[in-house]
Amino acid sequence: GRDSARALLGARRADRLDSQIERGGLWAVVGQRFVPGVSDALASYAFGAFGVPLWQMAVGAFIGSVPRAFVYTALGASIGDLSAPLAYTAIGVWCVTAVIGAFAAHRGYRSWRNHHDSGADPAPEQT
Repeated sequence: GRDSARALLGARRADRLDSQIERGGLWAVVGQRFVPGVSDALASYAFGAFGVPLWQMAVGAFIGSVPRAFVYTALGASIGDLSAPLAYTAIGVWCVTAVIGAFAAHRGYRSWRNHHDSGADPAPEQT
């Protein structure tokens, strides 16, 4: 799927994305796992298509999935009493990881845009 993804984005964007993932692929996977509502399957496919090494995907998925696993397990265990301290702890962990994930995604996007803006081709001279 790498060639198709590159063709869809265009060579220039794909090269920028490749360099961004090369610099921070592990943390991109961790951050993606923290953001609620983003499909892990789709994101994993995209990470694979853009060359995140397997070890970075595995370690990033483990680190990023631990808080989510705790949240689901704790909420499931306290389903009968949502006012239990365990339920509040789970909701707190979910909120903290969501904020961290959103911050990481925003920071990664800004870094990608700044890298793009600083490497933009100058306008051709008019003669």
